[in-house]
Amino acid sequence: MKDFFKNVLATAVGVLLVGFITGFFMVVSLVGMALSQSETAPVADNSVLVLRLTGSLSERANDDVLASLFGDRIPKLGLATMTEAIRQAKESDKVKGIYIEAGAFAPDSYASLAAIRRELEEFRKAGKWIVAYGDSYTQGAYYLASVADKVYLNPQGQVDWHGLGSEPVFVKDLLAKLNVRMQVAKVGTYKSATEMFTGEKMSDADRQQTTAYLTGIWQNVVSAVGKSRSLTAQQLNAYADSLVSLAAPQDYVRMRMVDGLLYTDQVRQAVKKKMGLSPDDEIPQVSMSDLLAAGPEDKKGDEIAIYYAVGDIVDGVVAMPSRESVIDAQKVCADLQDLAKDKDVKAVVLRVNSPGGSAYASEQIWHQVMELKKVKPVVVS
Repeated sequence: MKDFFKNVLATAVGVLLVGFITGFFMVVSLVGMALSQSETAPVADNSVLVLRLTGSLSERANDDVLASLFGDRIPKLGLATMTEAIRQAKESDKVKGIYIEAGAFAPDSYASLAAIRRELEEFRKAGKWIVAYGDSYTQGAYYLASVADKVYLNPQGQVDWHGLGSEPVFVKDLLAKLNVRMQVAKVGTYKSATEMFTGEKMSDADRQQTTAYLTGIWQNVVSAVGKSRSLTAQQLNAYADSLVSLAAPQDYVRMRMVDGLLYTDQVRQAVKKKMGLSPDDEIPQVSMSDLLAAGPEDKKGDEIAIYYAVGDIVDGVVAMPSRESVIDAQKVCADLQDLAKDKDVKAVVLRVNSPGGSAYASEQIWHQVMELKKVKPVVVS
């Protein structure tokens, strides 16, 4: 019996030691990552802001340290970070241009892309230049890159330009095989979310509304790209219809979708020439994070607060926290109350990016916004 308790005790002590050592190294890793992220280089004169369009794009990109530790290395770009960095680069006397490097880019929506593209257009209007390069361009990346003074492509690269479409999924027959029958309550002709459970194809109303919003988005994309590349809507639509994604790289130059076929070292020399540098000179580069970190100091006094509400609307987070953002009505209401009391905050911009969620939670937030409106202006974006 004594040996049994000794073994149990030894095992328990071993588990505790392993847990302590693992926790210690994890804390050291987290601290090291935090310190490395806090180190920023000063912005040099005649700098170029580098925008790498690789990874996913969302409203706000919060660094997920745990995800990084467990191997999730997909870059996450934040709309707020990108727009603010471009805006600050436009105002900075040290930043002369922007270099866009396109990669595997997955934006969350064309609304987000349109916001970034507007900032890039304002950057050019300030008399500064933009050069874009990609081994290949996704459609979203090309939509942004097309605003550049020069758009370059790898001599073996491709441009994905195919238009927009919708692929609804219907699971009625699948559920029937599992002896599951859905009972839904549907109010309104265009309320089509439940049709995936009850239908076998798109209803006429859903097809009408889906066609309407996809057509509207695509027309905006074509109009913007056409203006930047001196192409007509008819040309761009013909390119999309003709599987231009499979065209030879030389054809993209002929179609005026890109300005030249270059390798990365050749693009680097083109940028140096634009900056008046010799071939042996180094290009002063600055990242978004370094530019924002070196920005003007926060000023005291009157402020306009921007409050981000991103994700599904819920009434209290009862489950384990996930990587996905949610709009927790309890937290949002408390925050809005604090903003109402803050005398330095003279107005509030409520920035919403949400598919919806709990009606009760939405009602609570609505009530708190109405209370906030009684004491200071509120604008919803």
